[in-house]
Amino acid sequence: MKLRQRPALGVSLGAIERELLDKCGSVSAAARALGVSSVDLRQLVGSRPSLADAVYEETERAIDDAVQVILDGLSHPDKTRRLAAAAFLLRHTEAGRRRGWGRRRTPRRETAEPQDVTLKWND
Repeated sequence: MKLRQRPALGVSLGAIERELLDKCGSVSAAARALGVSSVDLRQLVGSRPSLADAVYEETERAIDDAVQVILDGLSHPDKTRRLAAAAFLLRHTEAGRRRGWGRRRTPRRETAEPQDVTLKWND
């Protein structure tokens, strides 16, 4: 059986972790900044729990920041921005969809085949 070896990137784990944090968890962006292959960096991140945790935490932080931007938009002085934030929140959250906002997730039923109809008048 052929065993895979971890890639030797020639960069310290500390530098990799700092770059991942700086790039908000984007492995591809961190790999570009470090001058290494993104495939190798992704394999290394997957094999090192500390690096995988750093990517996860930074991604979660970025999502928290994005949610806060939307929530801040709900109280923005500009009515148009408040409306845009509210519409986004309603359309893109499960709670909003439960209340009838957003796109349908189930496909609409197809209409039945056309049928001939006969009309009769009684005189």
